[in-house]
Amino acid sequence: MTFLHPGLALAGLAAVAIPIIIHLLMRRRRRPIMWGAMRFLLEAYRKHKRRLRLEQLLLLATRCLLIACLALALGRPILGAAGLLGGREATTLYLLIDNSLASSATGADGRTALDRHIQLARRTIEQLDSASGDRVALLALGGPAEAIVLPPTSDTSAVRALIEDLAPTDSAMDLTGAAERVRTHFAETEPRQGQAIVLVLSDFLAGSADTDRPLVQLTERDDAVVLASLPAATGVDNVTIESVQPLRTVMLVDWAAAPDATSTSSIRVALRRSGPWVSRAGETHLRVRIIAADGREAATSAEVAWKPGETETTRVVSLSASPSPGRAVVVVEASPDAVAGDDVWRRPIEVRRSLRVAIVAPRRALNGSGLNPNDSADWLRIALSPIVIDRQRFTARETSGEIDVVTIDPGSLDTARLADLDAVFVTHPDLLDGASWSRLRVLADGGGLIVVVPPSGAGVTVWTDAFTSAFDLNWTIGREPREHDPARGLAAERTVPLESDLLAMIAAEFQELSRPVRVWKSLSIAGGSQSGSDAGSRLVELQGGEPFIVTAAPGGDDGTGVGLVVLFASSFGAQWTDLAAQPIFLPLVQEILRQGVGRASGSWTATAGVAFETPAGVVELRNDAGRTVSLAHAVPLRHAGLWRAVDERGVERGLIAVNADPAAGRTDALGRSAARSWLSRLSGAGVRWLADDDATGAAPARDAVSVSEILTDAPDDTKASLPLLIAALLLAALEVALARWFSHATVATSAAKAGAAA
Repeated sequence: MTFLHPGLALAGLAAVAIPIIIHLLMRRRRRPIMWGAMRFLLEAYRKHKRRLRLEQLLLLATRCLLIACLALALGRPILGAAGLLGGREATTLYLLIDNSLASSATGADGRTALDRHIQLARRTIEQLDSASGDRVALLALGGPAEAIVLPPTSDTSAVRALIEDLAPTDSAMDLTGAAERVRTHFAETEPRQGQAIVLVLSDFLAGSADTDRPLVQLTERDDAVVLASLPAATGVDNVTIESVQPLRTVMLVDWAAAPDATSTSSIRVALRRSGPWVSRAGETHLRVRIIAADGREAATSAEVAWKPGETETTRVVSLSASPSPGRAVVVVEASPDAVAGDDVWRRPIEVRRSLRVAIVAPRRALNGSGLNPNDSADWLRIALSPIVIDRQRFTARETSGEIDVVTIDPGSLDTARLADLDAVFVTHPDLLDGASWSRLRVLADGGGLIVVVPPSGAGVTVWTDAFTSAFDLNWTIGREPREHDPARGLAAERTVPLESDLLAMIAAEFQELSRPVRVWKSLSIAGGSQSGSDAGSRLVELQGGEPFIVTAAPGGDDGTGVGLVVLFASSFGAQWTDLAAQPIFLPLVQEILRQGVGRASGSWTATAGVAFETPAGVVELRNDAGRTVSLAHAVPLRHAGLWRAVDERGVERGLIAVNADPAAGRTDALGRSAARSWLSRLSGAGVRWLADDDATGAAPARDAVSVSEILTDAPDDTKASLPLLIAALLLAALEVALARWFSHATVATSAAKAGAAA
């Protein structure tokens, strides 16, 4: 129990001592005076002593209670926690604070949205009283939602300190996840304990409120009130880097040929802008860097001009660099704006002097005289080591040592021969046994590229089962080639996402280059999709929609994200297709190799707040700040940055770049109508707007309500004074009656007096 005026209550309770003191003083012994009739009075006193003492104690207790009730009434007690004397029930406040990427948007006053949310949350908590049983829970909405304080606590000062420590994440708002946590808590705490207030604090910009993601009703309780802060009246100007795609994920620099050799990398940057300035022209400055493993970097700049009404654009930036070998990082930075988190994008790449490639085929197929047009190995050797003709000097030479090609006989495929390879082309899969496929799987799990081409024979295939089983692929491959009469061409339209497209460098010329290709026979492949996921994407299709080249990470739908498997549906032999004789064949093989090695080698990008997969054997992630995340209890990372994937021996298995969620950077105002429609799913009684003098510039809502008003609408704590005053009046009347009764005095009527006189 607590008091609104504790001083008056204490003073009044101290006054209870007054009747006790008077009672004690009245009992003070006096000097006895003996007189004649005293003997009769003493006998009467002794006879009624016990009754008189009881009467005195009852009077004393009544007078003490009278003063105590008056004191408590003047102190205005709060007895709501116990549900006594008409006091209000205890209140539980569930604070759901948006600390997503959009909450870092800086307004015209220089404050971020999160700063305003924190101040409002602090003021709201100050209206609660832990002594009366009020409690508070705290959930941060930066995805995935985090229950910082749940179940609720009465330690409001500790919650205020935690709120002050909230920082924006680089992920989207996860109100759905937070609502699920609160709903579960409500279900586990039945029967209810007092009234509940769920308060959602957000500006509800387009990047925060994913209206396509359904919300759940929090509870069926009729005393639960759901409040939400008013949506921002206007958006803020912001440019988001949506993606950064090096057109080559492997940069080859031949330091042996020239110590100061450089390589030029083309980097495609996709941008989107949002906010009021979309209707105007504008400019964005880009800075592009390549940072090598030893810290050296090369940089360039580019300007992006926005036209009025333009919201999305793509810019290709070329950068020459001579980085040291190993893993490098492409960093793209946009000019500062309202949201800083989405102005930086990181993308790991591989830097090599050369690629080491093996062709698994019988040596006789490669050492015979001339070209065997029905053997895929011969065609691959030409594509991987093309001859450059110098027409002025009338000379021919092989290309530089960017690709080192070796030949491995299927019977000699052992672990030692595979140890230093980046990629393996298998042109005679029918000659491999189960052990050989297992060794190739080990290479893939270590970040290797495996390209499989069907044998040129026309018989029934039996190797497909061992192949799909070794790599845990969800593909179903036909056992016999299908005849195409008339011959099929390659589909000109390709829908592979840019981040998954191994042929991005030749995408513009693909339609023209692929037009002459004809396919007479191919294996049917089921399981590949056009989604671009590592579980199985269709890189190239035949006319009619059948897959011609499919890719997957080992493990199919459960792939680890490291390693890459590429399967052709046709042999390169002339009896199957004329692909190898067409101009597209050389760039097709070269791009699959160069891009595939980069994809397979263990450099990944991830989105903040979204789960991602790591290579097999990785047990933890480490960053340069010394932070370590164990994958045993890992959750999606909420903040952007670079992480090294480390196995149990401490060996680095890959580099992971976590970038801000592009969808979370949309800073257009959602509007009250759309926000209310979305939020109304949280409560059957609907959602009410929170009245706030420090709102986002929005006009006050007519139906807005404050937390204090909700508390006032509950039974008023201060009304406990009225029952105490009534009790004091009743005690006063009782004291008068008892005092009169215990005095044993009688008042004779006038008639009785007259009769006595006569």
